[in-house]
Amino acid sequence: MKTIALVRLEEISRNYEPGFYDYVVGLGSVANGILTVAEGALAGIGKKFKPVRRWPTWALVVAKLAQPKDLGVGDTLARVIGPIGGDKYKAWHLETFGKPCGCAERQEHLNQLFPYRGDRGQKTDDRGQTP
Repeated sequence: MKTIALVRLEEISRNYEPGFYDYVVGLGSVANGILTVAEGALAGIGKKFKPVRRWPTWALVVAKLAQPKDLGVGDTLARVIGPIGGDKYKAWHLETFGKPCGCAERQEHLNQLFPYRGDRGQKTDDRGQTP
């Protein structure tokens, strides 16, 4: 048998998708704030619940500059940085290094990593919380 304090389980559950805490508690029995589960009860839980990726501070700062049309952090960065260097930088990079800078791919990648979800451009992290 394995035991864990419910307080500790709550801390751990913040790093996983919603429902993790209730699922784990349902696998065993609780007495005096301690959860007891059978040895193999937690096997495969990593397939059922994925860890939540938290946004780094820089992405949260960029997200504050978002406009409703931005799909994610990549769009916001492209819009904010574009006027500073944008096309001139891309041309310089291509001329200097003989290959594109990869800005479009990077923009799309950042949009996938840090998307703005929700209604009307509301920004939320992977847990559905507003950063």
